[in-house]
This record gives sequence, structure tokens and C-alpha cells, in this order.
Amino acid sequence: MNKVKLNTIEHLPTIPSQEEFNKAFNKILEGSTQRYLLHNPDPNYQLDSKEKSSRIRVFDKNDNWIIDYDSDPKNPHFWYSYHRVSRILSEKFSLHYEEMQAFLKCLCETQFNVKDTLPKLCDVTWFYPVET
Repeated sequence: MNKVKLNTIEHLPTIPSQEEFNKAFNKILEGSTQRYLLHNPDPNYQLDSKEKSSRIRVFDKNDNWIIDYDSDPKNPHFWYSYHRVSRILSEKFSLHYEEMQAFLKCLCETQFNVKDTLPKLCDVTWFYPVET
């Protein structure tokens, strides 16, 4: 009769390092494009700017929304797509929501220069349709 070992260390998910998380996030951004937007805190406000601005929206190679962020210290935000960011990274690393937020907060500050804000999961159908 075979004995089964439960709760062994090798079966626990491994939490990635910040570097591993950032690398996986940057892989999602490969082939993406960005658009500068006129500054407005309303997520439904989508007018492109002809000049560089602190508010940037990033789209994947199929023109699907990935992230929207503003590094202006007066109105910082970092919004990210459930289907194109959260779901992919959660599955890859077996992360819970709170763990994902901690990794994204660090990434926001170091890679996107967005300080003093919490990343926000944002996939409202009126904002950007979610593929099914």
C-alpha cells in the first residue's frame, strides 16, 4: 500500500520575485502601442492628445486595452485589465488579489513612475468591451 504525503513543501505555490513578476508583466506589453490622452480623471474620457502627456493608455498588438496610467502627482492612477493582466499573471504565479496588488504597486512606482496610488482592476464594458 502506497502512503500519500499531503501538505509537502514541493506542492506549495512559489511566490515570484518582483523581478520575475515584472518580466512576466513586460512580456504582456510586448508589441503594444501607447496613446497619450488629454488629462482627465474620468476613465470614460478618451480623447487622444497630439502632444505628450502624463496620461497614457496602452493597447496590445490587437488594439485591446491593457493599462491606463497617469504619472502626474496631482492625479496619479494605474488601471489595468482583468483579462489581459490580472488573469494571466494570477494563473502564471497562482497569486491572490492582495499579492497581485503588492507586485503591481511596486511595478507602478519603479517602471511607470506612478506614486501614491493603488492599482485598480478596471474592465467595465462601457469603458472597453471584454472579450468572451
